[in-house]
Amino acid sequence: QALACVVTMFSSRGAAMQRREFIGLIGAAAAWPLAAQAQQVANLPLLAIIVVAGEQMATTRSVSIREGLKQAGLIEGKDYVVMLRFLDGDYARLPEIIKELDGLKPRVYVVTGFGPGPIHKQVPNAPVVFTGIAVNPVTLGWVDSYARPGGMVTGNVQNAAGGLESLMG
Repeated sequence: QALACVVTMFSSRGAAMQRREFIGLIGAAAAWPLAAQAQQVANLPLLAIIVVAGEQMATTRSVSIREGLKQAGLIEGKDYVVMLRFLDGDYARLPEIIKELDGLKPRVYVVTGFGPGPIHKQVPNAPVVFTGIAVNPVTLGWVDSYARPGGMVTGNVQNAAGGLESLMG
């Protein structure tokens, strides 16, 4: 549609339209649908994923999370957008990453390989889902109980037998 409009403008002005103007209009016409799509994506809930490991593991973990959301009927780009960050094992980068993500106002943080403590220190009311840890979140004070985690934190832990235990609430 936009390209047809540009072509019509070009032919009505004839030779008077300069090449530079035409190229600028073509560029604007091509960018128009992208800008509209970007605006639509900007209005979707943001899922912020932070992974302690490197890029390869972060990508693998994010694929699993996306698959789970897809199985729940949520489609990336239609129902939510993902912002993925990885630490490469460098916990010193965590405050900077949390600050960056907080500026984007995520709906929820998903953290793998560490608990909600660092996020709640910077963003106390942020909802956090943790996964990929093998500690007792009740003992550490992250949640009230497995059956009723309470607060803004939930997740799953690996038990001693290697399975997952989810916190329901």
